[in-house]
Amino acid sequence: MSVAKCQRNHRPSTREYCHGGVQGCVIVRRAQSTRAHIGVYRCEQAGLVGDEWATVCEDHGRMMTHTTLADAHYHAPMPEQWCADCRAHFKRKQGAL
Repeated sequence: MSVAKCQRNHRPSTREYCHGGVQGCVIVRRAQSTRAHIGVYRCEQAGLVGDEWATVCEDHGRMMTHTTLADAHYHAPMPEQWCADCRAHFKRKQGAL
């Protein structure tokens, strides 16, 4: 994913997201289950194709789109459900227990 510098949005009805200086980024956190970095993005602002919002596995480049920000936040802590690489890591980790 390319990193775009944050720019001023002149549409007052749309909130600008620019977490960590990345255009469209709402937040990036580490998932407890897989330790992967997971980001939540506003698709239009980040230049991503899909619904309005996206949950992105920064470590593996996988993405899932959503129609609401709440859905994107809901899926962020569980990348093993939508990122194939995180799922494989999670299954290996569970097998080791």
